Amino acid sequence: MTIELPTKPVMLETKRLILRPFYSKDLPDLYDWASSVNVTRYVNWDRHRTMDDTREFFKIIQELSEKNSLIFMALQHKASAKMVGSVGIFQRSDLSRYTLELGYCLSDQFWGQGIMVEACLGLVDYSFLNMPYLQRVEANCVVENVGSRRVMEKIGMQREGVLRNFMEKDGQIYNSYMYSVLRNEWMSLHHP
Repeated sequence: MTIELPTKPVMLETKRLILRPFYSKDLPDLYDWASSVNVTRYVNWDRHRTMDDTREFFKIIQELSEKNSLIFMALQHKASAKMVGSVGIFQRSDLSRYTLELGYCLSDQFWGQGIMVEACLGLVDYSFLNMPYLQRVEANCVVENVGSRRVMEKIGMQREGVLRNFMEKDGQIYNSYMYSVLRNEWMSLHHP
């Protein structure tokens, strides 16, 4: 028994967002935030320096989505109709076959508004409700990334510890915090 990711594209709706697959029309919006120094400071991928970088990134996520390796969703802001970020969930390895990892990124123009909390709540809830073998969702962030830590804490994740010298970015090595939420904790918190 393992987690089976959905074979058809997932679409979710929250109060302010539509979580949906990425489309080629999203490339300019994707480039806008994926090329930002602020947005990419603590992510594990390189800042997009050209539209070709964005096209290549789009191609990779399309291929992984088609292989059913991840759920990677564009965040369409309802009020502006802009694609303002991404949220995804994937299985990192066969060793943790009851665990999915959560990742996310948001345009700095939308920071501090609770938008990423809203998106993560939607995707994690969908995952626990639709994947019966899922027992744990985890995420990590560079210790200095206070905003990301707050997102994880606000959706009910607990800090488990420090992953020392876990991530390298632009020649600097960072420690990361590991967070998780278990199925029983999620259901108690969001579906009492």
